[in-house]
Amino acid sequence: MKIHLIKVITICSLLGLFTTFYMLGINDLFTVETLKAIRSDVTSYKNNFPLFSGLVFILVYISGTSLSLPVAGILSISAGAIFGLFWGTILASIAGTTGAIIAFLLSRYLFRDYIQNRYGERLTVINEGVNQNGHVYLLTMRLVPVIPYFIINSVMGVTPISVYSFCLVSFFGMIPITIIMVNGGVQIASINTIQDIMSVRVIISFLLIGLIPIISNKISKHLNYN
Repeated sequence: MKIHLIKVITICSLLGLFTTFYMLGINDLFTVETLKAIRSDVTSYKNNFPLFSGLVFILVYISGTSLSLPVAGILSISAGAIFGLFWGTILASIAGTTGAIIAFLLSRYLFRDYIQNRYGERLTVINEGVNQNGHVYLLTMRLVPVIPYFIINSVMGVTPISVYSFCLVSFFGMIPITIIMVNGGVQIASINTIQDIMSVRVIISFLLIGLIPIISNKISKHLNYN
């Protein structure tokens, strides 16, 4: 009974935070235009309080991604604009992976029934892919930025993949696009939207990268068969 009550309170709290995010228009603040406007002041504050600024950034990033809010892209850009390519990549990678794990766990233990009932038929293909080779399946989705990460985090929570595998594959799988987004933040003066970073050449590169685990898996199965 206590566990059920805690679960209900947690779900209500998360829904309240999610609703507040949109009702108060907080989502409108997560734009490239806003970042450009406040970059100078935020960077100045970061130079005076680097450790505290890094901690706050990580907490904001984790909060957004764990609630499955579509803010990972702009936050990764912010990391580059404020902390530079090296530290920005480290902070965004740590925060992004942590937030993804929390979203994954929330989906698995709190929203599993809801997601299964609502998207049951659509999840069949994903479950089959995970059952056959969950690592390769997840890695491919991480490397090829076709499906938003916040959707992947929630959907993978209702699949058989283990928490350890999800954590490890997500961390390394998200690094390439994280570096590109953070670098876009470093070059913030030359971009106006998130889409400006994702050129056709970059998309094609990701598609080719995404084929690597699939090809490797096919070769491995062929060698084992022979």
